[in-house]
Amino acid sequence: MFTPFNDLPSHARVWIYQADRLLDDTQVSVLENAGREFAETWTAHQQALLAGVAVLQHLFLVIGLDESASGASGCSIDASAKFVREMGRRLDVNFLDRMSVAVKDGKSLRIVKGADLSGMVESGSVTSHAVTFNNLVGTKGQMETEWEVPVKESWVFDR
Repeated sequence: MFTPFNDLPSHARVWIYQADRLLDDTQVSVLENAGREFAETWTAHQQALLAGVAVLQHLFLVIGLDESASGASGCSIDASAKFVREMGRRLDVNFLDRMSVAVKDGKSLRIVKGADLSGMVESGSVTSHAVTFNNLVGTKGQMETEWEVPVKESWVFDR
């Protein structure tokens, strides 16, 4: 059962998928519409799941699930992964590259190889004020408080 992502409670479980490039407005619209359709029909053991899908910053596909009514099962998680893979093929985007990270430096948002981030900070091509994203947060509440992380405090920064 679809619910707007912003209406999900802070305890809602989230899965964050980062695209390998910024999406254009048309791709965002396609992804939002397909996400709504997916959430409307997403089930676990024939029980409707209360879910929302969001596309944030033209880069992140986020699936949220309020498990207080009905929780995810292995099959339902597989269905969500299938949805993400299908959208990647449809839009020619890789949502599953975990070796790249997004870096927001001022208003600029770019994708870089995680292994290169420390050198970029040392060379000055990324400032110490830059932000990266912890796409492993588990809940919407954590996403609101722990998703954006200063580069030097992120797990990817090699101290």
